[in-house]
Amino acid sequence: MPNDARPSLTAIASRPKVRRAAAWVAGILIAFAVIGFLIAPLLVRPRLERALTDALDRKVTIERLAIDPFALSTTLNGVSIAERGGEGAPVLKLDELYVNAELMSLVRWAPVINEVKLTRPSLHILRNDDKSYNVSDLIEKALAQPEGPPPRFAVSNIQVIEGSIDFDDRPEHRQHKITELNVGIPFLSSLPSQTEIKVEPRFSARINGQAIAMTGETRPFLDTRETVLHWDLAGMTLPLYLDYMPVKLPAKVESGSLDARIDFSFVGRGANPPQLTLSGDFAFSDLVVNERSGAPLLRAPSLAVAVDKLDLTGDNAELRSIIADGLQLDVREERGGQVNLAMLAPPSAAPAKGQKPFRFRIGSIALSHGVMHLADNSVTPAFASTLNDGHSCALILDRCRRAFHASGNARAVPRERRGAARVHGVQARPFVSILRECA
Repeated sequence: MPNDARPSLTAIASRPKVRRAAAWVAGILIAFAVIGFLIAPLLVRPRLERALTDALDRKVTIERLAIDPFALSTTLNGVSIAERGGEGAPVLKLDELYVNAELMSLVRWAPVINEVKLTRPSLHILRNDDKSYNVSDLIEKALAQPEGPPPRFAVSNIQVIEGSIDFDDRPEHRQHKITELNVGIPFLSSLPSQTEIKVEPRFSARINGQAIAMTGETRPFLDTRETVLHWDLAGMTLPLYLDYMPVKLPAKVESGSLDARIDFSFVGRGANPPQLTLSGDFAFSDLVVNERSGAPLLRAPSLAVAVDKLDLTGDNAELRSIIADGLQLDVREERGGQVNLAMLAPPSAAPAKGQKPFRFRIGSIALSHGVMHLADNSVTPAFASTLNDGHSCALILDRCRRAFHASGNARAVPRERRGAARVHGVQARPFVSILRECA
């Protein structure tokens, strides 16, 4: 067709139908912008404050909320979560929270977030005289949630910039400060996502003035995404930090220090649940662990554990080796059949039908200069004996090596909490019964 026969853009644009369509499109965009930029923040902010206040049982205020409807982003400024009851410093103050969503959230009916950025968050943690925390109720509420399938979500490019944590330890009359807190998390996801990853894994902070840092990398593959974070520890005093655990431990660590090289790995596997694993080498020195009653349980001047893979979201563990020098272990079976070592396992509900037990593998165990105090109160008369270095190391390892040098499985049973190990179809006898034969 000759050029002069083609309708010009001006002629097309001047047609009434085209002009009406353009006017409708422009009107819709203007209305969308007015609602998103001006009206929605006025409606959303008070409702969001009320919803968060009810959920956290603490007054939540937001100074300013801005929405960009075209970028699908929301920015919250001046966020404050008051202490329960309204007294004291706020639990959390946040200069800015930026969230950028994706249209895929509507397609999948699940949150798909492209970016989350927290700027200058300030957290205030208080440990009360009874060793509870000002956030203990929130932790208990989270732990009380019923088990079920993991929630569907995909969050990428998470950043914490210039954060701080003030920790007020009233029972010990100590103050701890974490400043210059910067965190980068490439992704957290239970859904397959093709979001561009712009954030490298990192962690850096000053704890009571001492600088610490962790580095890592993201490894994108065709069907999976893996983020690995490296952490080196030197001379970590265990009782000091474990005493701050918000959940009660089944035993008390009286003394001990830890040197470790740890790798945390988070793997997103498309439609399959994500996997969080830990690996590394752990060296404990002068470790002393007692039962909650104060009864002795374990002494280890030197204990080294090499972990190939510990699945924190699954049911398996692979330990390359356990090496202990000077180990002193107190093993006791009560009249009801409970073994004090098994009591260290957290209570669990009855396993669902078809649920796989926890599976483990230990490549090798080496004990030297060890002593084991054995007591069996389940029989009459009660049995007690002490296994010294040569006796315990030679006989116990000879009796148990098929169970502990190869592989096995264990499942905590409510009330009795007995464990079992099965190797190549051979069911191991109760632990204390085996040890009695060694005495």
